[in-house]
Amino acid sequence: MQFDRVQTIKDRLTMREVLEHYGYTTKRRMPCPLHNGKDNNFEVKENSWRCYSHCGNGDTISFVQKLFGLSFTDTLKKIDTDFNLGLFEHISNRKSLDIARQSYQRKKERERQRQEIEDVKNRYWDIFGEWARLDRN
Repeated sequence: MQFDRVQTIKDRLTMREVLEHYGYTTKRRMPCPLHNGKDNNFEVKENSWRCYSHCGNGDTISFVQKLFGLSFTDTLKKIDTDFNLGLFEHISNRKSLDIARQSYQRKKERERQRQEIEDVKNRYWDIFGEWARLDRN
């Protein structure tokens, strides 16, 4: 049963979602929120993190555990409560559908933001290429 909860958390939540939920702006490299670092020594991947200073590395669960100093079971309960996953209580089918819908909407919003960033980058390079062409002439 505990393994199912862990796997569900890992499947449903990304590191970016967890960081943003707890109030951190996310970048691929950023100051470590665990030791309040100043340098960009904290690397965020889809489902994992690594601090190149001294905090170590792990997944979404270990991050929350270290961030709040909780036991493993308390960490699972906190994540369940904070993200409304319904892992420790029986939830109705309606609530389950609402949770799935919210998860889907968060995923679509992340995809939209990534596409928007990609569009801005492409536009930048198009303008830069045009500027370089004009500069050569």
